[in-house]
Amino acid sequence: MKKISLAFEHIFSEDDWFNKVLVGGLYLLLAPLLVGMIMIMGFQIELTCKVIRHETGMPLWRNAAMLWKNGLNASIVSLWYAAIVVGMIMMAQIPVVSATSAVILVIAHLCLNPVIVNRYAVTRSMIACANPLTIFIFIKQRPLEYLLTIVTTTTLIGIAVLFGWMWIVVGWPMLIFFTLIVQTVSFATL
Repeated sequence: MKKISLAFEHIFSEDDWFNKVLVGGLYLLLAPLLVGMIMIMGFQIELTCKVIRHETGMPLWRNAAMLWKNGLNASIVSLWYAAIVVGMIMMAQIPVVSATSAVILVIAHLCLNPVIVNRYAVTRSMIACANPLTIFIFIKQRPLEYLLTIVTTTTLIGIAVLFGWMWIVVGWPMLIFFTLIVQTVSFATL
């Protein structure tokens, strides 16, 4: 829980946090068009770099070219892992377009994406991140911390999605983006 409180502390360390979360929520709405996913991953990468350098605050959205470049590279790696998971689904003879496949892909995304963001922020190499050994070594070096962080942050994301009354008050895209930021800061401190 200390990591989560540190993540909240990091987010609220600047006066402009609400505007950054608002913009992130708007990009989350564009996630199905891939534009949002790319920008959010770029933001997560830059946020990870700031946390690793012990800087406070969040990155600026106006650095769009940098966010786009880093987010595009990490998104390609994320899609690579999604293709691997789809291949495994097909080998298991599970229909690709099914609720079971969707659940498997969501779980894979929730477990792998934070590590992809972290590893890309550290290495700045698509090739290093696309190597499953890189992901496995990261997890193997800190399995309990990884598991606790995944469970805690995934629970927060689930709560953000499930609490319908909060959607009206804050807006679900902002709430989900906020939990993604908490997850990013938590993984940056692993």
